[in-house]
Amino acid sequence: MNTGLGFSEVALIAVLVLLFFGSKEIPQFIRTVAKCMARIRFYTDKVKREFDSVTQITSIPQGNSVVPDRKTQLRKEYIAKRKELSEYSRSEKSNQIASLLCGTDYLKNASVVMLYASMGSEVKTDSLIKNLLGSGKRVVLPYSKDSSGEMGIAEIFNPDTDVAVMSAGFPEVIESLRKPFFKSDLGCVICPGVAFDRYGARLGRGKSCYDRFLKELKGFVPIIGIGYSCQIYDDSMPFEYHDVPMDQIFTEDGPVMFVPPDEQKTA
Repeated sequence: MNTGLGFSEVALIAVLVLLFFGSKEIPQFIRTVAKCMARIRFYTDKVKREFDSVTQITSIPQGNSVVPDRKTQLRKEYIAKRKELSEYSRSEKSNQIASLLCGTDYLKNASVVMLYASMGSEVKTDSLIKNLLGSGKRVVLPYSKDSSGEMGIAEIFNPDTDVAVMSAGFPEVIESLRKPFFKSDLGCVICPGVAFDRYGARLGRGKSCYDRFLKELKGFVPIIGIGYSCQIYDDSMPFEYHDVPMDQIFTEDGPVMFVPPDEQKTA
C-alpha cells in the first residue's frame, strides 16, 4: 500500500518511537501515522485538483491556427473595422452597451467593478463609470506598474480628475491614487478587446497585460468583454496557452451567444 511516506521518513519515525515508546509500539505507531499522512495527502491533492479544474481553460478550440502572426493580422483588421465607425456611432453604441450592462446581475451584484479608461476607438466607458459611481458602486481602473506591462489596480472617485494619459501612452489612474487594492475585493471585471469570438476568446493589444492579470481571477470573478458588434469574429480566434477567455461578451446588440460545448471544435 502506498502510504505517501518515503524510506527516510519511516526510519525517522521508527527511531523516535523506539526511543520514547519501545519496540513493541513501532508497527502500530507507523500504521497510524501512515494513515494520517495518506489522508492529509489525499485532501491536499483533492483541493489542488479542484483548483486546477476551476482555472483550467477547456472551452476554447486550439489548433494549427494558434500563431502570433495570425493574431497580428486579425488585430490590424479589427482595429480598422472599429475605426470605420463614426464618432457618433461609437458613442451611441457605447451608451447602449453601458445600459445593457447596468441591467445585468453581473453589475447589480457587484459592489466593486473593475473597468478601463477608454481611448481611441474603443467602447467608451466614461458614462458607465459615472453611472456606477453615482449608484454607490466602487470603481477601480488598471495602471501599468512598470515597462514590462504588469498591471496594478486602484480605486477612482472622479473619472474627470483621477485619470490621465501617463508615460505608457494611454489613460491610467493618476499616481497619487495608486494605493494597494486586493483583487479578491473585485466583484466583476469588464475588459476591452480588439476582437472576440463566440467561444469567449479575446484578442487584446498584443502585450498580454490583461491575460497575466486575469489568470488569477478566472473562475472566481465574472470576466466580461465589451466591444461593438463589428468586433465579433465568426470563426474561432487563434488561442494561446496564456490567453484567458471571457465569461460573457456584450455588444450593442446584447450578450453574444456562445457556441454550445457539444458543438465546439476539438483539437
